[in-house]
Parts: sequence; structure tokens; C-alpha cells
Amino acid sequence: MKTGLRSDPCFLRVWIWIVATWQQYEIDPELRGLVFLLNLMGKDILNGLSTNELSKEVQKLVCDDQRALPARSKIFAAIAKIQNFDVLPEAVEIEDVNSAVAEGCIELNRGLSSTRGVPSQLYAKELIIGALYPGTLSSKGNGIYFSVPSKEDPQYFPFFPKISIVALKYTKGEASGIVMRAALKKDAKLADSDDLKEYFKENRNRAKRAGIADLGAFAAALGIDALYEDDLYDDTGERIYTVLNRGALLIQKACILVQS
Repeated sequence: MKTGLRSDPCFLRVWIWIVATWQQYEIDPELRGLVFLLNLMGKDILNGLSTNELSKEVQKLVCDDQRALPARSKIFAAIAKIQNFDVLPEAVEIEDVNSAVAEGCIELNRGLSSTRGVPSQLYAKELIIGALYPGTLSSKGNGIYFSVPSKEDPQYFPFFPKISIVALKYTKGEASGIVMRAALKKDAKLADSDDLKEYFKENRNRAKRAGIADLGAFAAALGIDALYEDDLYDDTGERIYTVLNRGALLIQKACILVQS
């Protein structure tokens, strides 16, 4: 497996392209404070609203969503919108992620592959500045999947002090893949997937009446920013996070391009 780092022109092009695209859409500095004030942690709308009220809100947004997504994914996207979980993440420099991790924030990696003629760079751009695209692996719940890096490898340094074995798996595709580095903000509200599954079972009827049949949508409706789960892979003990609130992420602008 070959990787593109500082000396590789391919790596530099990917990095510069993503950063330039982000800056093109960057918010006016005078409005940035207002945007962050509006980006509040989600509330418990599952219990805070009647099931009838929540169902009406969700169905209206689902009907307006013209994307070719499974029904459950559209329901998650609707709840994310109600909760302000579909806002843009904060794109930052390498040093900012290093500082956040040093202060106790959870470091994450995400691997992206090129599929059906769509380059991995486009998926990376969409994660930073595009519409929220909910994952469709319903066994884990809808959301954006990340893993905690565990492997130290000099070839990825200094951009990735550690690299995720799981993230690298998901870079394999038709062409070059990408690994992205991020951190969950310190005030992110987290939940253990196993604990939440039990709570979901206990509240399945109420969730169903509101149109919720997916763990990710259920967690988002409770105002949870991310779920975590352990022991999902035989070859690594890396913890897997399903991020529900994109606004709870700091995403490093520098990515690694991985040649298949």
C-alpha cells in the first residue's frame, strides 16, 4: 500500500484542493459568532415533543428530501436537521487537532474510497462543506462512521501521529482513497451503543409512533452527538464511533491520499 505524504505531489494537490474548497465557502467572520451561538447541543425531542408533533415534523422534512436515500436514512437526516446536527464541522489545522487531543478530545479517523466513478476527494469535500449524508449501515445505526486511531507509523507522521487500521480498510476502491483526521469537541454528548440499544428496546413503541426505527435516529432524537462501540473487528480493538452531530467535529484540513 502506497501513501502520499508531504513529498508526494498527489498528496499536496488533495490537501490544497480541500482547503481551497473550504475557504471558498467560509463564513463571513462577522457572522461566525452568531453561527456558533445557533449551533447548540441538541435537545431531547423524543420526550420533549409529543409523538404526533415529532412525527409531523419528521415526515414534512422527509417529503422535502429529494435525495435517493433509504427511508430510514431520510428520517435520520430529518431529525438531524431539527436538532441542528446537520451544520458544517469546524475545519482546522494539524496543530489544532493535536492540541484538542492533548486536552482530552477523542481523536478519530475516517477512511473513504472511490466508488462508482466518484473520487474519494469528492466524498471528503462533501463531509466538510456538503449536505449531511447519513450512513446507511442500519446494523450500526445511521450516522457518520469513524474509528479511533491506534497504530503509530512513521510514514504518516506528522499529519497523522496515529493511523486507524479500520479507516485504512475503507480506502480500498476503484482508485485512490483518503483517510481524514478529526476530533470530537470536548463537550460532545456520547453514549455507549449497547446501553442505548437496551433503552431503545424499552422505548420502541414511542419511537415507532414518531417514525423512528433506527438506533442512530433514536440517539439523535435524544440529543446525543455520537455513539461508540467496541470489538467490531477481529484484527483490531479500535473503538468505532457513529457521529450523529457533524457540528461536534473538528476536521483536520490535511488528509492522506492512499493508493490502492
